[in-house]
Amino acid sequence: MNKPDKEVYIATPDKPALKVRAEASFEADVVRLLMTGSTVEVLEVSEDGWAKVSDGYVFAAYLGKEDKDDGQEPEPGQEPATTIV
Repeated sequence: MNKPDKEVYIATPDKPALKVRAEASFEADVVRLLMTGSTVEVLEVSEDGWAKVSDGYVFAAYLGKEDKDDGQEPEPGQEPATTIV
């Protein structure tokens, strides 16, 4: 796995939310949803495209680099991710 020095990324799926999964697999249980536009810290990225985050895995193709220099506040509705019970 590649370690990106805990860089921050933005969820950019073409749907309202990105699924954070328990394991690096599309068949794994969903542990929470990461709303589009929310930020997430990536701990490492596997060769098969899965990004390890604090509480699971997301498919890295749905993440974009955060632009830290824009100075703008998040848009309303782009609050922290929601946990699924």
